[in-house]
Amino acid sequence: MGYSNEQLLKFLSLSNKKLKRLKQNIKNVRIQRNEFKSKLDEIEWYLNNNIRERFDKYDYPSDRECCELQGKKEIKEDILRIISK
Repeated sequence: MGYSNEQLLKFLSLSNKKLKRLKQNIKNVRIQRNEFKSKLDEIEWYLNNNIRERFDKYDYPSDRECCELQGKKEIKEDILRIISK
């Protein structure tokens, strides 16, 4: 990845304090990205395992339809719980 002369001069003119802050900001963004990815992975696992299990137990379509709304509400609550960790 190439940088323009202007970008290099701007980077070189940053003080040590600003460079340390920039480095910390980059580190924080990586941590947040990893936490976000971890939550997405947990949600994906939850969806792949729990939804099938929750709805496969109903033998008759009428039972499934009756419980679908409650199931969707529970799923939404579970996903919100995962996100808010």
